[in-house]
Amino acid sequence: MTVLGPARRGHAGPGVVTGARPSTLGSLAALVLAAFAVVEAALLTLGLLVTRVLAHGVVHREEAAFEREVLAHRTPLLDHLTYAGTIFGATSTVIALTAVGCVVLAVSGHGPRLPTFLVLAVAGETVLFVLASLVLHRVRPPIPHLDPAPPTSSCPPGHTAATVALWGGLALGRAGTRRGNRLRALTTVAAVLVPLFVLTSQLYRGMHWPTDVVASVLFTTAWLLLLLLRAVLPPPRMTRSDGDAAPRSGPPRPPA
Repeated sequence: MTVLGPARRGHAGPGVVTGARPSTLGSLAALVLAAFAVVEAALLTLGLLVTRVLAHGVVHREEAAFEREVLAHRTPLLDHLTYAGTIFGATSTVIALTAVGCVVLAVSGHGPRLPTFLVLAVAGETVLFVLASLVLHRVRPPIPHLDPAPPTSSCPPGHTAATVALWGGLALGRAGTRRGNRLRALTTVAAVLVPLFVLTSQLYRGMHWPTDVVASVLFTTAWLLLLLLRAVLPPPRMTRSDGDAAPRSGPPRPPA
């Protein structure tokens, strides 16, 4: 994708991603809510499958064996290192870094659409996570927890979902521009490594089951992609770049 230059009649204004949807606020809100409903329904379906249908089957037995292995391999050094994963996924950290990410996207000259996307990504993930945790009520693993257990259930993990939404949203936002290739590469790497570190830390610290973090990654990734496709990326027929010729002025040319 490229970025449009100065606004021209009938085209997006400065800083808007090429071909961005000229949606009204109402239609944009409807698209976001539709994406939200789809992801929440999928998350609840997956969560109920794991916590109700498979709660006493082979999946649960394998997860219980995994938790016993985690407990057997804990060390003081790993206890300290994985605490950093808790800090990276904490609510205060995510809020602060989201604000920084919005500033980075805003000052890059791409208008309000991409910062708004990042805010919606993180805020929407939070609501999706809270609603699902109220329904699923999954008990946390039966090993000592190295962090204070919040009142929400084990599924889905909020720390993992928040870091996927933040770093994945920032990477997708930067992918919509050609400027700052180094920063774009850095955010892409961070979008993989930071959530991976956080979810591994949460598993080690006994806060979540393996299927919890898998569900968290899946639903947050789906939320990001649906939000991007429905609210940010253009339909193909509207794509236009700066190199396109401006519309011809004057009367139309008669047919040959």
